[in-house]
Amino acid sequence: MQSIKTSRSRRSVRAVTVLTGLLALGATSLGAAPAQAGTAPAQAAGGTTITVDPHRQYQVVDGFGFSEAFQRARQIQDLSPDTRQQVLDLLFSNDKGAGLTILRNGIGSSPTDEKDWMKSIEPESPGSPGATPHYVWDGDDNGQVWLTKQAQKYGVKNIYADAWSAPGYMKTNGDDRNGGELCGVRGTDCATGDWRAAYAKYLVQYLKFYAQEGIDVTHVGFTNEPDLTTEYASMRSDGYQAADFLKVFGPLLDKSDLKTKIAFGEATGWRDQEEMLQEMKSVPGADRYVDTVVGHGYQGEPSSPLSTDEPTWQSEWADLDGDWNNHWDAIGKAGEGLEWANKIQDSFTEGGVSAFLYWIGAENTGSNSALIQLKDGKADASARLWAMAQFSRFVKPGAHRIGTENPNSLLGVSAFRNADGSIAVQVINNGHEKASTTLALPGVNGVSVRRYLTNEENHLSTQAPVRGKGGHLTADVPARSMVSFVIPAQG
Repeated sequence: MQSIKTSRSRRSVRAVTVLTGLLALGATSLGAAPAQAGTAPAQAAGGTTITVDPHRQYQVVDGFGFSEAFQRARQIQDLSPDTRQQVLDLLFSNDKGAGLTILRNGIGSSPTDEKDWMKSIEPESPGSPGATPHYVWDGDDNGQVWLTKQAQKYGVKNIYADAWSAPGYMKTNGDDRNGGELCGVRGTDCATGDWRAAYAKYLVQYLKFYAQEGIDVTHVGFTNEPDLTTEYASMRSDGYQAADFLKVFGPLLDKSDLKTKIAFGEATGWRDQEEMLQEMKSVPGADRYVDTVVGHGYQGEPSSPLSTDEPTWQSEWADLDGDWNNHWDAIGKAGEGLEWANKIQDSFTEGGVSAFLYWIGAENTGSNSALIQLKDGKADASARLWAMAQFSRFVKPGAHRIGTENPNSLLGVSAFRNADGSIAVQVINNGHEKASTTLALPGVNGVSVRRYLTNEENHLSTQAPVRGKGGHLTADVPARSMVSFVIPAQG
């Protein structure tokens, strides 16, 4: 499988099914006169009152994204010009696609660039940890330099570079694949010596190569799924061993001219990441170098916040086993868009994440591991992409998740306030009947609220705007659908 610091606070509302509801926003947050004390939000007959409170702020959002590691970036690059542009628009465009805002690149460790591997910038051992390294830079990095520059043209600023493994000669097993540990961390005894400083220099040099290409990498990670041993690039580490490396890597990165933040973890499941986090924090002086905590959703999804005040990212998750499924809710198989809409929403509202990344953006395999399938030179967007888009198009880096109260466990609701003051409210109706929705928005009389619908027949389709009247908005949410309400900044 292949920021601003903020405290996390768990939200009690879980996204599930059927919607009839009403959203109430504090009037002062919208620049209108305050509501009179004691005034209760109006409620539609037979409906559910859902309150959205912009004054209750939770985590800051860093964004939504994906990876094109293991030469997937080159697969996009090799498409015909028209299809290539279509894929880039689907991933990054805020008008034609999902408007994703984070790109996760892979830092290579392989001595070769044969199919599906990521080539190292130091393919041959210098002989010893203290010897002069011989770095090699081709300016391409498995197509990732090109893709990163394309992303930047769309305004993407969060570039995350993550290493699946150190080069094999730095590890206990002498191979960048099949596990092994970094020589020099506790529990290792390598005849070649302690390679921690050499690996730290390796990562810093990789970041400098990107800087010379005009790319500022904002986040860097030094492990990926360190609790697994795989036939592709992999390196084992627990939290204690990661702490040993952090105490070498952190000071070296601080001394450089780079402003890159260290992302720690990448365990395969959220509970595994919590365990790794506790181990790292128990080593004095290690956690001071961690700026972001990252974990995956495969073996335990984000159902509660991690024990940190740093931003947390769900940095990789996908359906890896099923055949390609581009449906929203048609055949009840894994990988459908409605399923992933709920997973994204729950990750923010229950897991307290600041970012959500799917595994691959686009690739030419026939599984659900990508948001877009590349086949016979054509691109097929999955409903998973549009589930991401319902959030990422309208919730931008710097937004705050804001409070909601929803007494109906059958509803899926989340809300975010962007830095420009606009508010995006996501409502998921997993029920099998249309839901009549009344949104109570005191002080927004005459304000036009945009609506966007995704279901089996619609992919982020623009609906007729709803104009406030008497402090209320009324709209239907179709069965088995998701609607995003976008409220413009007021005042």
